[in-house]
Amino acid sequence: MRLVIGACLLIVASSARGAELTSGELYDTAYTMEPRESAVHPLFLPSNVGLSERVDLKLNFVSAVLYAVPRTRNFLPPRLSVEYGLFADEQHALSLEPGLVLTGSVAKAEMALRYSRRLGEHHVINVALAPGSSFVFDNQYGSEGFGVGGSASVSWHILPSAQTTWQLGAELDLFAVAAGEPLLKPRVHWNHGWERFRLGLGVDAWIGEPAVGVYEAINDLLAEEGSDFALPEIPFLPMPYVALWWRMP
Repeated sequence: MRLVIGACLLIVASSARGAELTSGELYDTAYTMEPRESAVHPLFLPSNVGLSERVDLKLNFVSAVLYAVPRTRNFLPPRLSVEYGLFADEQHALSLEPGLVLTGSVAKAEMALRYSRRLGEHHVINVALAPGSSFVFDNQYGSEGFGVGGSASVSWHILPSAQTTWQLGAELDLFAVAAGEPLLKPRVHWNHGWERFRLGLGVDAWIGEPAVGVYEAINDLLAEEGSDFALPEIPFLPMPYVALWWRMP
């Protein structure tokens, strides 16, 4: 009943007029923010800051804090990147985004090439290829390895109004492919913008052997706490998606 009431409230709230939800605010497009504008994410996604007409700085503040705590170091990898818009108009956009990601004792450097194509007023197709390399290090034993990989993704944005965008997409983890454990990450997100506040809800998933590793880690933690309960170790891991942010002038 509470879910039904919550859904009704969201439908009513989303019908209210608000500021346009721009493509530059969404993480999987080739469009950048306007100069001196920003999308401030207090949760898990990187915040965007428009440094100039073509340059965005992206940094995930929450991830940086979690990385400083050993028990949460692998939970949400911090990412720092700079996106440069090579060109953009009403129909096309192309950008280049070098970035650095830290996961536990692994540093990953990527160079993402993003392309967005508008199909009429209500649809946008986005593709990205981000080749990269990983450097595995350990504070006690030093360097342990070097790898290559990256990611490839595609998404389809449906815009029923200027304030609402549906994101349907999937990402292939090329680092996992190189390691012999392919990992596909499909997603369905709903995003809506009010005057300044924005909200995103949806579902992400992991499909592949790495999902089994997550269940194994959770079951090991439960066993350490003395619990007999264990999750099924299957190659499918659904995860809720929640994003809230503010568009600042």
